[in-house]
Amino acid sequence: MEAVKNNPNQQSENHSDGYQHDYQQLYKDYQLPEYLHAADVANLQLVEEQEHTNLGTIFKEHWVMGDEAQTEYNVLRCEASEPRTDVWTVKDLAWSTQLEGLNTDVARKIMRLGMNAIIKGPELHNSIKLSESAYNTHAILDGYQKLGYLDAKHIAVEGYSRGSMIGFGTNAYAEQFDRRVIYSNLTDPCMALGIHADAETVKKAISLPIDLGLLGAAALQGIIANPNRGRHLIKTIDFSPEGAAQFVRTGRHLLNGEAGMMATKTPLDMKATIAFFRLSEANDEPVYRQLLAGREGVRFVQPEGGHGGGIDSRIIGNVAVRMGRLVDQLAEGRSPDDINYQKILYGDKPKSDL
Repeated sequence: MEAVKNNPNQQSENHSDGYQHDYQQLYKDYQLPEYLHAADVANLQLVEEQEHTNLGTIFKEHWVMGDEAQTEYNVLRCEASEPRTDVWTVKDLAWSTQLEGLNTDVARKIMRLGMNAIIKGPELHNSIKLSESAYNTHAILDGYQKLGYLDAKHIAVEGYSRGSMIGFGTNAYAEQFDRRVIYSNLTDPCMALGIHADAETVKKAISLPIDLGLLGAAALQGIIANPNRGRHLIKTIDFSPEGAAQFVRTGRHLLNGEAGMMATKTPLDMKATIAFFRLSEANDEPVYRQLLAGREGVRFVQPEGGHGGGIDSRIIGNVAVRMGRLVDQLAEGRSPDDINYQKILYGDKPKSDL
């Protein structure tokens, strides 16, 4: 059950220390970092054709960025067998998760809707800021467009946890790339404040890896209840030594508040549904509500559960429902300017699910 709550005009938040915090003032001088590199189109490598079904084809590809560190990614290019729109969904991954398992499930859901998707994995072998990862998402989209795979002028964004935090940056950098994010579906973004900014965020920093551990616990529980399904879900998390190292590398930049900073730079006409789990200790719901104040196109919902609920089939279903309502309108021939965003949140069951 999701409760819808919207209070975009809330400017400050009372805390137990008796003070009022003006988070917009805290980040008023923040500017998006400038990055100038591109994706290395010439050396794009096809790792494997991961899957070919009646839903479509999933290609796993390896990208190298043109930055000094030559940041590397594995990316899923997911092409629906019967696309109903030329708008692609772009998804970055949650902390600790890999392309396989849960994220492949999301890819299948999106293809079933008649939508293509780009799902970008975590950085390999190095550690970069969330803002640079968001910039790299756009650079990779430019690369795919240069190769003729897609027209990336209009995109939709999907993300959970770290993926939704990067999603704020994907929205913030879009204009720089002459691109428009027509809709974002973001689930439980965390750490809007750096751990030095507010003592309360220390609690969140401690609880975040604990809550994320629930992803692995849910997958293990799934093995017991449904061995085939459970073995698939367990691939969501890499339990190898390299996976542990990657967990540390990608986690280093989660705690500095950059996600909240990027949220302040999202377009004022941003259209998004943002879900905050009721029992999550990791999210910064009150802070994000204030940082996104004035964006009338942003709606907040409150599903039951804690942060690890992102692996729950209900959450994947909500992704399919909201993105499905978007696809239905695009398939009807509506332009991004004509999308009824209220219908995305409250509309009928998507046609693709009938």
